[in-house]
Amino acid sequence: ILAVGPLASIQPMLLMDENRPLPQGTALVRFVNLSPDAPAVDLIQSTGRLFAENVPYKGVGPYKELDGGAYDLVVRRADDYSPLLTVPAINFGNDSVYTVFLVGTQGGNPALQLVARFDDGPRARLRFLNAVPDGLALDVFIDQQGPFFSSVPFTVTTGYIALVPGPA
Repeated sequence: ILAVGPLASIQPMLLMDENRPLPQGTALVRFVNLSPDAPAVDLIQSTGRLFAENVPYKGVGPYKELDGGAYDLVVRRADDYSPLLTVPAINFGNDSVYTVFLVGTQGGNPALQLVARFDDGPRARLRFLNAVPDGLALDVFIDQQGPFFSSVPFTVTTGYIALVPGPA
């Protein structure tokens, strides 16, 4: 969940991360324009390779698969291609998912900046409540894997555990 907009009109924005397995040696990157006074923008590599095109305020570009490594990135106006911001050497690690946010304001305070966030960590979290009224302690298996939780008594809620995407 993101908090977006000026303080007087702050709004929540929900993003869903891509959790599919990646080919080895690649990264998955998307771009989000959160600058309230920036026009629609493109995110390009300094060599001209396009990452995201014509992304308006609160817009989310599609995920792009690319080789892991360091990239010099440029944010430019989508209408006339004039650069708004250049950021050298943003590193995208192999087998990882990232979101790059344009934040700040044009010529204002705070200034425009790119913020790259690693979207890894727990891909999904799971907890369990035993609400079976006949009082048996239960074990939890998923796709015949586990147990993920063992001997959970009636009315007990477990803590969260992290799950990774893909087949169990």
